[in-house]
Amino acid sequence: MEIVTTGTGASDSMKLPPRGDFMLFITWAGTPGDADLQIGVDGTFVDMTNDSLATINITKGLAIRVPGGLSYRLDVNTHSSVATMKAIPISSYF
Repeated sequence: MEIVTTGTGASDSMKLPPRGDFMLFITWAGTPGDADLQIGVDGTFVDMTNDSLATINITKGLAIRVPGGLSYRLDVNTHSSVATMKAIPISSYF
């Protein structure tokens, strides 16, 4: 489960399996750009926020825990280099 950015604007998205939590690892190939993490349901995406309701803005490498069953993408504001977002499962619920 991986997406790679190709320019500014919305990247491709990935829908995570419904069970368990995942770590999203976002890295830049070179000089970091600027992107916002977005979360989506049924094709509608909004900016993901932290506990202070601030948009999760990515200007360096980042790892963040997210729930499965939802879609994620990057909304790239500045594309200085390729950003890669990988999802790694970390737990399951039965």
